[in-house]
Amino acid sequence: MISVAQILAEYLTTSDSSSITGSLDAAVNATTLTWTLGSSEGAAFPSGVTVLLCGSELVHGTISGDTISVLAGGRGALGTDAAAHAESATVQVATLYDAVGARVRPQPPRDNDAPSVWIQSEDEQPVGDSPAITTPVLARCFGGSADPRDAQAVYRLLYDRLHQTFGTSTTSGHIGAATQIGGGDLLKDPDVEWWFVAGHYSVTVG
Repeated sequence: MISVAQILAEYLTTSDSSSITGSLDAAVNATTLTWTLGSSEGAAFPSGVTVLLCGSELVHGTISGDTISVLAGGRGALGTDAAAHAESATVQVATLYDAVGARVRPQPPRDNDAPSVWIQSEDEQPVGDSPAITTPVLARCFGGSADPRDAQAVYRLLYDRLHQTFGTSTTSGHIGAATQIGGGDLLKDPDVEWWFVAGHYSVTVG
């Protein structure tokens, strides 16, 4: 029988693209911490600390108007490499897939060398031909580095992705909805010293 964790993993490892994009108004090098977007493009970006994607580089930054302020140590975030980017290069709000790719699994990570999500169904009801079930799910978000901001970023990206699930089908099943019911605290595994953020969700599948 198929588990809730398997259905969620299939959904979360499906590539998705950001709907919020802009472009650099001027080229930046691999250490530049202030980036400028095209005129009025910053208005579409969210406030607060945001994970941005430019080329293959992920960045921790904030946006005010059309100016991106990269946080100290925020270049080459989440296991990516800081790089130079040309004028007009696309900048977008990152998605979970941009950060984690296929590293969403119902097993714990063996190491912390890349961002990942460990999903566990807290009530291991099998999913079959019966009516839809609602069950709690625990997701532990690892940043793949010693920087706790990376784990927090994966958690935020997971939250955004799960709240887009209503009425989504995968090969193994259908996700009716996913709602956060707790969690969000930054923790450190006492055995391996890895930062992670745990989120508790109520998930309906069928």
